[in-house]
Amino acid sequence: MKQKDNLLAWRALAVTVETGNITQTALLLDLDSAKVSRLIAGLEKRLVLSFLLKTADPLSRRIDAGRFSRWCFRY
Repeated sequence: MKQKDNLLAWRALAVTVETGNITQTALLLDLDSAKVSRLIAGLEKRLVLSFLLKTADPLSRRIDAGRFSRWCFRY
């Protein structure tokens, strides 16, 4: 994965954790919802972690996602 896409994936995750909604994240980041989903799924696959419970609406984050989100916004 390119570094730019990797950073965008982390940003997409952080914003999704804050909004609880992939569609809202897509609007905020000027991306389509499918792209946001793919970015987060790719990040989860590479790290062998699941950040979000995708069956909930709004999306529920797992404990790890909260820590990663705070870290992303700090740096």
